[in-house]
Amino acid sequence: MSPSVMFPSTFEDVAAAVRQAKSQGLDLTVRCGGYSTAINASGLVVDLSRNLSSVTIDVESQLAYVQGGCRFSQVEREAIKFGFAVPAGTVSDVGVGGLTTGGGYGWLSGEHGLTLDSLVSATVVLANGDIVQASATEHPDLFWGIRGGGSNFGIVVEFVFKLHSQRSDVYTTTLTYAPSLLPIVIQQINRWTRKQTSNEAGRLIFSTDSQGK
Repeated sequence: MSPSVMFPSTFEDVAAAVRQAKSQGLDLTVRCGGYSTAINASGLVVDLSRNLSSVTIDVESQLAYVQGGCRFSQVEREAIKFGFAVPAGTVSDVGVGGLTTGGGYGWLSGEHGLTLDSLVSATVVLANGDIVQASATEHPDLFWGIRGGGSNFGIVVEFVFKLHSQRSDVYTTTLTYAPSLLPIVIQQINRWTRKQTSNEAGRLIFSTDSQGK
């Protein structure tokens, strides 16, 4: 049997879907930004990406209100209009839900920490269908769990992030080296990391050519 797919428009719709799946004994899968592949051969898929994917920037409070179906490219586009950013991943199309609940390491982590370190609060739909706020003062145990502990504590339908000042122009480059130079490259990277500043970042990628070399 193929799974049924629901596109909720409100947080209450998500809660109703959770209660329905529970009452019918259905397997439940949540699609947020859709960056990763999730398989649900049967049951119910709750897809947040179509109707719960808005980003609201509160410039005065320096907070970003991000619904669960967003990708970080949406957050970046809206935040930079006001000179802000949220620490995200190393690629823009990663989903907000998966990255945040998994930790979130990216280009700005050296200066601002992981994505979860900028999470101020979240609206979460629990397994019984209740909708709760999780923060340092409300349901702090749940807030602790969703910040890096994965997505099995509930469905996060909205994230509230602290914004950080960020200029729109950045400098980046890609350097490619032959495998024979790997020892020297590693040596130089280790030397750089010992004096690396908080606003510098790098990524090391190993790959092969079309011949597998």
